[in-house]
Amino acid sequence: NDMQLIRMLQHEESDPHTTVAAELNGIEEFQVSKDLRGQTKAANFGIIYGMKAFRLACSIYRTEYPTEEQVKIAGDLYKLYCYKRRVMLAALDDARNFVRKNGFLYNKLGYKMIYEQVIDRDDYERQVFDPELKVPPTVKLDPDKHRENIGKLMTVSGNYPIQSWASGILIDGVVKFYDLLKKRGLIGRVHIPITVHDEAHLVAHKSVNQ
Repeated sequence: NDMQLIRMLQHEESDPHTTVAAELNGIEEFQVSKDLRGQTKAANFGIIYGMKAFRLACSIYRTEYPTEEQVKIAGDLYKLYCYKRRVMLAALDDARNFVRKNGFLYNKLGYKMIYEQVIDRDDYERQVFDPELKVPPTVKLDPDKHRENIGKLMTVSGNYPIQSWASGILIDGVVKFYDLLKKRGLIGRVHIPITVHDEAHLVAHKSVNQ
């Protein structure tokens, strides 16, 4: 529900890091310097996964031992970013809290991730392979595993809603692209040999017009 991000992503030519840098600093995009964009890029990729001011300073300034001034600058950026992106960050906190309580998580597409690090796996597998079971298996937390591992899951569980949704959108796009190729008789002449993150790389025969 972060409308600023939604509007930004609706424009194919926009550069997210430049756009967010301009938003955070109250300037126009053409005024964003390379260094300012780099700082914002570090914040975009780091804060949503739990990075705080010190680690953000390490990332921005590419050092294991940032100075007090560098940590202060990173801390100011961290506070500003958390305020501007509070809607998105609150949603990620909700996801982490749901995992802490239930041991699994859904994304916006309905995909379910079960974290075996904190559940009673034997109980779950028993239900899965029970031929008499007429309802979906339930997830039961293992108190000992939960106590030992839940802290480690807070980063990855915050990551899941973002990465799984992005991958789901990519898969949906590839399926629709295949249907388009089939409709135009291009099966066998256009291929997708590899996908990288949220991009699909195409290889087309020279006879195929753009």
